[in-house]
Amino acid sequence: QLFRRLTGRIPGSGLPRTALLWTLGILWTSVSAEVAVLPLLARIFGELAFNPWINLLWLPVLGGVVMPLVLCGAAIVAIPGLDQAGGLLLTLAAECCAWLMRALAFFDAQGLLFSQAVLRPQWPALLGCYGLLASLAFLAAGRAKPRAAILASLALLLIPATWQAVQDSRQNVSLTVLDVGQGQSVAVALPG
Repeated sequence: QLFRRLTGRIPGSGLPRTALLWTLGILWTSVSAEVAVLPLLARIFGELAFNPWINLLWLPVLGGVVMPLVLCGAAIVAIPGLDQAGGLLLTLAAECCAWLMRALAFFDAQGLLFSQAVLRPQWPALLGCYGLLASLAFLAAGRAKPRAAILASLALLLIPATWQAVQDSRQNVSLTVLDVGQGQSVAVALPG
């Protein structure tokens, strides 16, 4: 609904307006999906990568070329005598995917892909993040204002982070020696 409200004011008609709305739709969907997975990426990989523009290249190729080739190839390969033709279609789909991966490597080599290492958030922060996202979705849809959910989400985001900051500001240094079998491991904890 929010996307329709925002794009409903775009002037024009015909093919140029349709192309613009299609492009904006891909970007809107891509941004929405990336925002939804950013907290998980930070938790699992310790990294934030936000590159929604890349889907302007990816989605048309995947949806318009790769998927039809895969579906046709999978259907044809099951027909006796046409297995080579089906294999060719599947190989073409694989080549398209390899081209996309080479393009991704090129963009990365040119410094066009954003990626930032971050501290991995704890699970309360993840819940707080998703609570805020859900609250924003309710607000954007024009439904009830979820004040309690916003406050609870902010508490989940801020209280554990504040507690960790207080713990990290202590001047304690600890050394832990662990027996790991055929050697030893030493863990040093410093302030901050």
